[in-house]
Amino acid sequence: MLEFDPCRTSPSLLHKYSQIVCSPSNKIADNLAIVLRHLDVGIVPPQRRTTVSAHSALGVGHGIQRTGALSVDGRFRRRYGQRRKDKGAADATAERGANVICRTGRLFLAATLVAIIVAQPDSATAEDGINGIIDTHAHLVPDEAMHFDEALAAAIDVMDRYGIATTFVMSPPSSPAVDRKYDLDDFSAAAKRYPGRFRFMGGGGSLNPIVHGHPDPSSVTPAVREAFAAEARRLIRTGALGFGEMSSLHISLSAKHRFAFVPADHPLLLLLADIAAEENVPIDLHCDTLQTEMATPQRLARFPNNPKRMPATIPALERLLAHNPKARIIWAHAGTDHLGDFTPERIGAMLDRYPNLFLSLKIASPRSQSENKVFSRKKLDSIWHDLLIRHADRFVIGTDSFYGGAGAAGVIVGFTEITEPHQRMTRLFLSKLPPEVARQIGRENARRLYRF
Repeated sequence: MLEFDPCRTSPSLLHKYSQIVCSPSNKIADNLAIVLRHLDVGIVPPQRRTTVSAHSALGVGHGIQRTGALSVDGRFRRRYGQRRKDKGAADATAERGANVICRTGRLFLAATLVAIIVAQPDSATAEDGINGIIDTHAHLVPDEAMHFDEALAAAIDVMDRYGIATTFVMSPPSSPAVDRKYDLDDFSAAAKRYPGRFRFMGGGGSLNPIVHGHPDPSSVTPAVREAFAAEARRLIRTGALGFGEMSSLHISLSAKHRFAFVPADHPLLLLLADIAAEENVPIDLHCDTLQTEMATPQRLARFPNNPKRMPATIPALERLLAHNPKARIIWAHAGTDHLGDFTPERIGAMLDRYPNLFLSLKIASPRSQSENKVFSRKKLDSIWHDLLIRHADRFVIGTDSFYGGAGAAGVIVGFTEITEPHQRMTRLFLSKLPPEVARQIGRENARRLYRF
């Protein structure tokens, strides 16, 4: 039996990690290892065992008393015993796990996670569906010296508070004109200081500038193709789970935010699809959606980098999907539509037509100016709901969060302000789905598609 000492863990960490619940589909031993690693909970020497039995003051145990199956350090009772007499009972429910609550003017948990994981491994609850989330699309904003430590710490803080088990970090899709380009090699070493919390995509800061540096397909010489392919394969060998964030049409959303466009069937993107199929990895693709060319909407025309007319993108995207059916394309930012053509009806038709198409969901607030939002009048849109049920195995979460610390620098700093609203909306969205669908979209599809 594993035994834990909650007194070795600070109250702030206990509060923070009590909000995370790992997947019941995982092996129990793996889940306990995650809890131990993140809580840094110590094993209690047998000679100092004290069994605690009670019920939860926070409602986690639903007031049900059971025989305690977990021993905790006797120091816990000595340290908090008098306060318990003075301030009221602090009880704990434990069944092959533990749920220990301490009152020191505030409540904090030591082992709620273990109790939930072990006591109800097969429960299909709404809460289960919105914890242990895998966020497949996020970015780090470095400081002036291109260090990522503060950005990673900021990411961990948000992940812990919103129940995110793992985040896939990647460079935003850069272009040749961007000065502060970075990619997998720049942030992966720092991220590995948080084992299991981050995975990596590659190419946004290295491959994407090559693609957009050759807008004319005739400029893609054999030498360019060879260098591009070599870099792509190197990224996978370095540890990338796939390629991203790559881009076709990327509209400008602020005065200093760049516009970029190449068709999705650009020769280098077709080559990347072939490499992705060979390596059995996905491509995360940003492709703002239009079936036919149109005048730039007024709210976007005010940004100087946007052209007067927006190009069609769907025909070229369909050619990319048909080019190599073994290449898994993850179409980014579904649920956040700036041009009006990224509709659930269009998405559904394309999912029916192309088995190698998947989508990552970026859940916009009902107050957002984007169109075709998943939420309508603060409720899950009925058309989106039906699509998500019908194709529950084809969607993943991709919040497009930007994480930066106090020293964050660069044009994209402003995007860090909307990270937490996106996370709140994501949890609300998952809570509105049937539990089994929430689990698929929240984490299980990502494990399957990215093979980790």
